[in-house]
Amino acid sequence: METLTNPNSLSQLQALIIAGLQKPESGCIPFAIVPEGYEFKSTESLQEKPNRIRATVNLLTSDSFIDYIKRFIDPRTVIFADPSAVKFTAVLDYHETNADPEWAQHKAIYACPLSENWVAWNKYNKSKMNQLEFAEFIETHISDIAPINEVNQGFSGPQLLEMVLAFQETRKSEFKSVRRLQDGTFSFAFSDEKGGGNTSLPEKILLSLPPFHNGVYYALEARLRYRLRDGDLQLWYELIEPERILEDAFKNLITDISSKLPDTLMLEATAP
Repeated sequence: METLTNPNSLSQLQALIIAGLQKPESGCIPFAIVPEGYEFKSTESLQEKPNRIRATVNLLTSDSFIDYIKRFIDPRTVIFADPSAVKFTAVLDYHETNADPEWAQHKAIYACPLSENWVAWNKYNKSKMNQLEFAEFIETHISDIAPINEVNQGFSGPQLLEMVLAFQETRKSEFKSVRRLQDGTFSFAFSDEKGGGNTSLPEKILLSLPPFHNGVYYALEARLRYRLRDGDLQLWYELIEPERILEDAFKNLITDISSKLPDTLMLEATAP
């Protein structure tokens, strides 16, 4: 390649530009040597259009991820599904077999953002609360209780809400004992200025949550726990294997995306 020995020479500048536009021989990397104090800059920004797409687009749903790939897909496209990072990365201009290498600079990423419902229940998982705090949390998220159906034969949202609201009235009560009833509930005996009474909660509840933002809903069980000490009652819940639900949701996404992009190679791997 011709080098620039005299910056004022128009012919040398022309030769340098022409040489840079020529396709290099196989295995050769083009380069330019410029004098000290000078820079070698691309003029691509002055062109009507760029030479190639350089973009990394972050999509928020699997449907948007699929739609974006469908718009730009070609034989070079490869999708990398990374279970450890819970993320999909599509490299739309990846290298092809027995072809020239590509730049791999056009990417679409779906990082499977968690839903607000999922984040809320995981944030307070195993967090001990007094009966008022517990009641307020359940009341706020009562819509996440699964409806009564073939899967959920336990308690509906309205039933649980009625139980929970009763705890809001016992914040100044002294709890005496707890016993398990045959219907799968715990009965809490308390005393207060009115004399006292009983209130109850189920041993388990079934949640219906989408792990991912605007995603498919999954059934997630939660055990209700309590601690009674010196008349003070603490309540909390423990989610049962939420990690397994996330794993299943990610595997189902792999199946769904593959079925909707049947001609695109998908690899379970970390994206380059």
